[in-house]
Amino acid sequence: MRILIMDGSAALRPALEASLKQVFPQAVIDTVRADQIRFSGCAACDVCSWKTPGICAHPGLARDIARFFAQADLCVLVTGLSSGAPQAASKALWEHILPVVHPGFVRYRGELHHRLRYPRLPGLLFVAESAYPAGDPHSEFESAIFASWAERAACNTMSHAASLIVPAGQAPDTGRLNALLNDLARCTPAQGDRLPPLSVPGLPDPADPGQQSPLLILAASGRKNSNSLAIARWLANQTFKDGLEAQVVDSMTTAPDETGRRILDAGQLFVIAPTWHDALPASTIRLLEQLAASGGSAGRGRPLFALVHSGYPEPAQTATALASLRFFALEHNWHWAGGMTAGATSIIDGRDLTEAGFFTRNLRQGLALAAADLAAGRAISSKAVRAAARPPLPGWLFASAGNMMVKKRIRQLRAAGIDPDARPYLASGTETGNSHHI
Repeated sequence: MRILIMDGSAALRPALEASLKQVFPQAVIDTVRADQIRFSGCAACDVCSWKTPGICAHPGLARDIARFFAQADLCVLVTGLSSGAPQAASKALWEHILPVVHPGFVRYRGELHHRLRYPRLPGLLFVAESAYPAGDPHSEFESAIFASWAERAACNTMSHAASLIVPAGQAPDTGRLNALLNDLARCTPAQGDRLPPLSVPGLPDPADPGQQSPLLILAASGRKNSNSLAIARWLANQTFKDGLEAQVVDSMTTAPDETGRRILDAGQLFVIAPTWHDALPASTIRLLEQLAASGGSAGRGRPLFALVHSGYPEPAQTATALASLRFFALEHNWHWAGGMTAGATSIIDGRDLTEAGFFTRNLRQGLALAAADLAAGRAISSKAVRAAARPPLPGWLFASAGNMMVKKRIRQLRAAGIDPDARPYLASGTETGNSHHI
């Protein structure tokens, strides 16, 4: 038995180590601690897909994570929570498993996913330290969002997952933790029906905010010249045509303290962010954490809108990230005025949405309707939400077209002497690492 621990919580560490020692006394443990690394999350640079297939562009521990993950029988991620999502440092660890998947597409549990680079990936246990005590209604929202993300993470790796949320100030239930570890050791990769839709009952429904100006549109991506920024600029141009003043802030080129100041000066806020691994990117979570620590996240009853987009066509793959932003609004006293999702946005490639043509027609329609709602002081309408979420192509056709492009790229790489199907970490023990025995 080989186990990878992604350790982002000192408070939960002793109980986890004791349970692992009891349940798997002979296991080899590879540990990566969030407080001992100094790298950000995935940069979505595609190097691990094409230039060095299966190997992260970042050297050192960032690269080790994919190796440990590919060779593990079980992966345990331990983290605190930020609006129901893993904290930024823990999410950064998780994002570096990307090299274990292949750029090719498959249908899995009714959705489009990247196929695996390896025959199988480890079972998953996600243990989270809640920001709220037992019985607090906010803890129920956290638990629903985090448990849903755990299931979606398992869907991405085509494996089995379990989650455990520990109330603030409490130690994990050792019996429950041991039972989950034993169950995961016996589980085979998950199969079955489509994942159920995310449900977080009790979060405020969108409501009309009234007319407030100016509008600040925050492109909250961890990538330069991002699709989030392209969407933000297009929306700002549209709201200007509708008579609403709008400013765009790019989180990649604006310091967090300046971002916080501009948020505080705004009349209303529209956050546009991608989803990486079915949650907000580590860089976006880190920005929200920094804003909360500095006071720049205070809503003071002002309206907050959001759009979360994904390279996959199905809206379900953005649901947990959008729920995190909706929960963030509740936590920091924003008036939730509606959220949107959009899929298949990788085709934008940082360009103006109009230049992207056919593939952004539904997104442009949804944004135009949303801009009219903003200018009129309304919550985002269901008509705008449905329009933006409508995929430009059916899932099967999107997968077919994507695989045609992937196969063309594979032929080019093979001609250049690169194996795009490489499995650099298939053989256990081929490289040394930060391992110890319990």
